[in-house]
Amino acid sequence: MSTTKKTEGSSNLFLRRASGLIRVAGPWSGLAFNWIWTGNNVGLLAAWILFAYVFVSPGYNIPLLIIVATLLSTLNTATYMFFSMAIPRSGGDYHYISRTLHPSLGFMSSVNWALWLPLVLGWAGKNVVPIALQSLLNTWGAITNNPGLIEFSNTLLDPNITFVIGAIVIILFTAITILGTKTYFTIQNVSFVFMIAAIAITFGAFVLNSPATFAAKINGLTGSDTYQSMIKAFETQFSSIERPAAMAILSGIALWAGINTWACGTSLMAGEIREERKLRTWLIANVLSSLLVGGVMALTACLYMTSLGEKFVYAASYLYGTPDYKLPFPPYYSSFVVLAFPNILLFIIFAIGFFLGLGPIVMSQNQLLASRVMLAWSFDRLMPRQLGYVDRKFHAPIVATIACGIISLISLWIYVYTDWLGLFSQLFAIGFSFLLTAISAIIFPFRRKEMFESSAANIKIGGIPVMSLVGLGNTIFLLVFLYQNWVDDLLGSNHPVSISLILSILVISFILYWVIRAIRKRQGIDIDALFKEIPPE
Repeated sequence: MSTTKKTEGSSNLFLRRASGLIRVAGPWSGLAFNWIWTGNNVGLLAAWILFAYVFVSPGYNIPLLIIVATLLSTLNTATYMFFSMAIPRSGGDYHYISRTLHPSLGFMSSVNWALWLPLVLGWAGKNVVPIALQSLLNTWGAITNNPGLIEFSNTLLDPNITFVIGAIVIILFTAITILGTKTYFTIQNVSFVFMIAAIAITFGAFVLNSPATFAAKINGLTGSDTYQSMIKAFETQFSSIERPAAMAILSGIALWAGINTWACGTSLMAGEIREERKLRTWLIANVLSSLLVGGVMALTACLYMTSLGEKFVYAASYLYGTPDYKLPFPPYYSSFVVLAFPNILLFIIFAIGFFLGLGPIVMSQNQLLASRVMLAWSFDRLMPRQLGYVDRKFHAPIVATIACGIISLISLWIYVYTDWLGLFSQLFAIGFSFLLTAISAIIFPFRRKEMFESSAANIKIGGIPVMSLVGLGNTIFLLVFLYQNWVDDLLGSNHPVSISLILSILVISFILYWVIRAIRKRQGIDIDALFKEIPPE
């Protein structure tokens, strides 16, 4: 290994001499991991993003906003790329921040991750029914003139049924996480094939159709001039939907950037990625995945708006839930993909890819990454050793994973039965962790010079570390991102309960670190010494 032994974990104070994790994934599996983790261009997040854009940035070039957001958010994935080469351990920015800025900040940031990752699964679990099961079954029932299927799909919207189905999915994919990374990556890579197939079907649906053909399909399905009448109703009721230019543009960038910044998931499990010290590994897993996901999302938005007709997309979105909404299915892009291809085989392939891209695989990813953060705490003696238990057969932190599953089920109840939290609550919260990591990237090459210069992250331009330059650009970008989430209600992250929870987690975890440190000091354990080294593999 290129890192000198002086900076490698050799202290007897660590929980044990080895983490118990194994390196099972290569760079291309890492790319698939990050592609799925950022929303995957098919499923829940794609449907939600395309629906939200017409409200957040009405009248603006949505594909262009996505491209700009992709380029800016890639600064974040590149920041994590550099740290992954310098400190290739599972636990992510807990290690980066604690060994660059201060352990208290690293712990605060990691608690943020460890709680919000399973918390957001409540949102995914809640939306398994309305955006995946109900919308697809409803659309297929309408196309095939099957009122029984439509009636059945509508019964799924009952909150109690939604909760039960969401809980079953969360429990199932928590179990997959417990089976270890080998099992997870096998399931992930098979699922990824279906997701790519669903993306191909999506492109085909929109490339092979136009506003005229979609109008004919919609009018033929509803038996009236629905397409034009909905556009007229929209123009009559919503004569002005403009927002202030700066708000619409900056929030439009923040909307997709809040998703695409997450193409760094493999960095949080760097201790399980092969060829972890090579630049090529992280260029593929982090940077290339970020660019590909953003590019495919921009193309999807362009084809969707062009093929269906921009006016009709706006009309369907704004009229949804009103008496003038005449479609027998929700206005998600997926509904129109099914309408374009009323073929049972294509429907099944698309439905499988859409469902898997909806959030189930992300559920395993979030549990996997949050549990690695908890394992890292235990390894550094900040948490009880039980949390750091790794099963010898599955090479997975069992106790930590079960803890994540319990948090997810509590979160599911909150999302189903209250309006306290939204998706962007998590994205806003993790933005603070991203910011601390970006600041750490500026400082790391100078403060931890030996670690930096003995790693593949040691790349300089004119004597200046590229890692520091990327960190600086990322810091500026993230400050704007956080500000926009604070001021724009439409992004859904500044609800008083959401803000209170975000700030409470940050403040309480910061204080908790100092309490733990004092307890360990009384026990004769100098945890400060641990943060001078990289933990053992």
